[in-house]
Amino acid sequence: MRRAFTVVELLIAVVVMLAVIIATSKIFNTASKVSSTGEANADVLQQGTVIEEQMRRDLERLCRDGYMAIQCVAVRNDVNQVISPSANAPLLNPQLDANAILRCD
Repeated sequence: MRRAFTVVELLIAVVVMLAVIIATSKIFNTASKVSSTGEANADVLQQGTVIEEQMRRDLERLCRDGYMAIQCVAVRNDVNQVISPSANAPLLNPQLDANAILRCD
């Protein structure tokens, strides 16, 4: 007589396999969340470092009287045409008049 698996044995095997698959997927899901959180933390730390360096540079430029000197540059919209009058240089902002003053800080 040939021995075969019963329906109950097959159902138990399927249930065990489903439990293993679900546990594995939860582990990968958790690992993915941890990885995403780590990447987000690294991005925040990198941005914080850049901000700190900028603040250090700004504070080093603080003058003796206690105010910070921030350079502000204003140019005319047609500055390219003034620099090289022979060339047909475009305006910095074509939507504004040629005599308009633009801040470049």
